[in-house]
Amino acid sequence: MKQDITEEIIKNWQKECPEFDVSAKEVMGRIIRLQEHYLHDAEEILKPLGLKKGSYSILSTLRVSGKPYELHPKELHHFSLVTSGGMSNLLNHMEKDELISRHQDPEDQRSVRIRLTKKGKQLAEEGMAELTKLEHKFTSPLSKKEQQDLAKLLQKMLMNLQNT
Repeated sequence: MKQDITEEIIKNWQKECPEFDVSAKEVMGRIIRLQEHYLHDAEEILKPLGLKKGSYSILSTLRVSGKPYELHPKELHHFSLVTSGGMSNLLNHMEKDELISRHQDPEDQRSVRIRLTKKGKQLAEEGMAELTKLEHKFTSPLSKKEQQDLAKLLQKMLMNLQNT
């Protein structure tokens, strides 16, 4: 098998700093490198749509929430990849661009719900189609079984973090 850059980095660590157990770097280094490649490629895909990672995350989260494609801001924050600090400004810009609208919650007049507009739904679906292709490109070297095994292992790592 051909070596990746992480393998070279690990060898350097083992040679120069043998006192450190670098076995976790083999996993984490590759996860980080995959993330860098994925985010770069995703950004290039979203750019022609006029979207960035945060706005796409909100649009796709609303789209997969099901009709009427709306959520409370807290739900949106929970399911999207947007930090709470950046959520308000991003929602303001997206509302100005007519990608979302805000509606008073009929069950709680003090609360609002964020709803996907027709324009936002169209952009969400275009981005979803392209990023799904990208995800398949990234996972294509793996068999379906390997993808399932890797997904379970990554889930195990994430669950460990959530439980601490």
